[in-house]
Amino acid sequence: IRRLKQKLPTIFLLGQHYNGVNPIQFIGERLGFENVSPLEILSAINSLGETYNSRVLIIIDALNEGTYRNLWSDFIIDFLHQCEKYEFIDIVLSCRDTYLDYILLKNVLNKLPLIIHEGFKGTQSTAARKYLENNNIKAPNTPFLSQEFTNPLFLKIVCQSMKNNKISEFPKGILGFNTLFEYYLQSIESIIAKKLNMFNTIPIRQSIINFTEALYPDNLWGIPYMEALSIFDKFDNKKGDMTLMDLFITEGLLSIDYEVSTNKDSFEVVRFVFERFGDYCIANNILKNYKTQAELEKPFLE
Repeated sequence: IRRLKQKLPTIFLLGQHYNGVNPIQFIGERLGFENVSPLEILSAINSLGETYNSRVLIIIDALNEGTYRNLWSDFIIDFLHQCEKYEFIDIVLSCRDTYLDYILLKNVLNKLPLIIHEGFKGTQSTAARKYLENNNIKAPNTPFLSQEFTNPLFLKIVCQSMKNNKISEFPKGILGFNTLFEYYLQSIESIIAKKLNMFNTIPIRQSIINFTEALYPDNLWGIPYMEALSIFDKFDNKKGDMTLMDLFITEGLLSIDYEVSTNKDSFEVVRFVFERFGDYCIANNILKNYKTQAELEKPFLE
């Protein structure tokens, strides 16, 4: 944002849009270049930087997202080597730490400066309160006890849903948090429904319910990728540019991570981004089996 305000040449791309081709071709396609060679693409970008007397910063955010994320490792070394030849081109890549070794490879990582982005660490509460203030929402007097409420993406969606529901004060207590979690989920569902041209959000909600049922009690750390995909595919109308599961990932509700099995093999799992929100969904799924407080208390007394 600072570079844009200073009118410095900057190219910002999302890993979720990567289509599995040579990254230079991917950059060219996103810039509108058709039938142009990688050499011509880089030369054009370099000329732009030379004109501005400033390096063109090419930022590719979240290499770990998208259907073709595993193909970055096939191209990344040559991609960086080609860009290195141009005086006015710099590259910035971001990647979830659990994917680093699989996407960038150790021989690449050892040659690159590595910066760990810790977000609002150390200033979470102050940043969250400032964000709420800017959105004309009164912050709670008590500290934020859940990490979700200091996450920029979560706060953005919650603030928008609160505005839509004409709420200007942060709800209090556990019930208040539950209300915000529900608003958050409803907002995500509405966004995805529009992208899939769906007239109601019932199938989208049911997909999350089924996913939650698969999580508890045997897969609390995440559901294997293909198993999760099959759950969401049952509710996907195939009318969007992305799958239903990928849309949940793009909107920040779900994430893909690597887990290591007992025999040291690594595999991809899908989980909720926010642990406390996942707990909320699991708790709701458990509670639906009990109609009265007495029924709920019975298992604890046995």
